[in-house]
Amino acid sequence: MEGCLASCQGASFIRIPENNKYPHFAGYYPDTKGGYEVDDWNPIPDKFQKNGLLLKITGKWRGVQDDHSQTVFEGKCVPIVNIEKIEIIK
Repeated sequence: MEGCLASCQGASFIRIPENNKYPHFAGYYPDTKGGYEVDDWNPIPDKFQKNGLLLKITGKWRGVQDDHSQTVFEGKCVPIVNIEKIEIIK
């Protein structure tokens, strides 16, 4: 996890193994109702936000979009994932 997006309901992630076309992606955590609407805000739990963790993100790929491209992703579109599960690998 590189950093938070949308008050940490989402985050920017580095893909491992690295993918040359899409080395980063944005992942969004389900809201309080199990959907992905910012209105029912539910941040990614703090235990997954610690520096140096290797995380396994499981979810549904929504597509490649212009998501925070000018501030986080160096002017590039990135894959957007609806996170269903996060596991700490190490």
